[in-house]
Amino acid sequence: MLGAKRGQVNEQQWGWRRPLKSRIEGNSCILFSTLVRAQRHILNALPNILWTAIFLGPVYVYGVRQIPPKLLYVFAVAGALPFLVPRSFLQRFQLSSDAGVYRRLRVPLLVKLTQDAPWLHRLGGHPEKRVRRDRRTIARVISDTWMRERFHFGLLLFCALCAGVALWRKQLMWFTALIVINTLYNLYPVWVQQYLRLRVTHLLGKRLFCEVAESSQRRPKNKP
Repeated sequence: MLGAKRGQVNEQQWGWRRPLKSRIEGNSCILFSTLVRAQRHILNALPNILWTAIFLGPVYVYGVRQIPPKLLYVFAVAGALPFLVPRSFLQRFQLSSDAGVYRRLRVPLLVKLTQDAPWLHRLGGHPEKRVRRDRRTIARVISDTWMRERFHFGLLLFCALCAGVALWRKQLMWFTALIVINTLYNLYPVWVQQYLRLRVTHLLGKRLFCEVAESSQRRPKNKP
């Protein structure tokens, strides 16, 4: 009888410990996966921060030292205009509807350096299955391409105006540097976003791409 009671007590204690242990292991797995995702996002952001510091550093130096503050405010307003216009207006500045044009300009080389390159590679395997399973992710990526295009298009206008000031003052070294920076940091990234959308259109098909693109423009309704 005493042994039986001890067995029951041990079973009860083990019954309490086992769920506690499983909860601890589950929380540890969640914490580990969260840390891995955070580290991945940080690693993806490091190249962007590095390229931004390298390319925008000279623009900042020239703007502060050579351009009057009031004129800089005007240039900043001009750079904000791409965020105010609809997508249909930005589509007028698309380089081409033929992906071969972007390939001849070596735009896909820059796509390999973007954070969407692994996702785009996975998408190429089974487009119909992928769009059904991951339609929300595709819509988010398409929306991100438009946001990045607006950002670089705005900087493209800002840097072009700064380069115009350098040309007006016959500062040829600054003019050349600003044109090179504007081409590498702004013009090519704009083409990258356009090429990404063309690539997704080719992989998914025009009908599915239009459906997902329309859903990416819809804002989710606030739940009461």
